[in-house]
Parts: sequence; C-alpha cells; structure tokens
Amino acid sequence: MLTDIILDPPHQKAKATFLKKGRVKMDLAIASLAVLLEMEGGRCRKARVAAGSVAPVPLRLYKVEALLEGSTVTEKLAAEAQRLATKIISPITDIRATEEYRRQIVRVYVKRGLEKILG
Repeated sequence: MLTDIILDPPHQKAKATFLKKGRVKMDLAIASLAVLLEMEGGRCRKARVAAGSVAPVPLRLYKVEALLEGSTVTEKLAAEAQRLATKIISPITDIRATEEYRRQIVRVYVKRGLEKILG
C-alpha cells in the first residue's frame, strides 16, 4: 500500500504554468499542458513538459524538454517545440474533440506556456 509520495521542491528560480482546455459544465479536459522551466543566465537550465488527455495516460514530453534544456528560448525554438510536441502525442477523436483539434490545442499551449513563464 502506498502511504507517502515525496517530491523534491522546485528550485527557487523555477516557474511553472498549467493550461487546460475543457468543457465548462463537465470540466473534463479536452487537452492540458503543464510546463516548468528553470532559467539561468537567459538559458533554460531545466525543463519539464507534460500533456494530458492526448494519450492513453498523461505524457511527459521528454524530447521537448531536451530541446529546451541548455538553450535560449527564442521564437524559432518555441516553434520547433510546438512541432515536436504535436508529433509525440497520440490523441484520439471522441465525443469531446477530434484528434486534429487536440493536436492544435497542444501546439498553441506549448507556445502559450512558454510565453506565460518567460513573460
């Protein structure tokens, strides 16, 4: 039986955001994205990116994280992160949204998440 979960606290320089697209009444996520960035000297020291409702289980976007880490986040890099994120996910079409719409939400949320954290 699981009794505890112990997580390391985020670094003081880390900033995070969570974005969710859902229906108002039922509040079920059509797609969601969590982004955490730890910046140092204008470069991304650590990145964590996870998407929800776009795969059978919540999904860490390891390739997007690797792309961001060690880099200065520019418009060009953000566009590459968007492209990469939409390739990694495996959304389905159901009564709430189509596969294409979920991919579009993730693409938009990657850019929006980076902008929200970086100002």
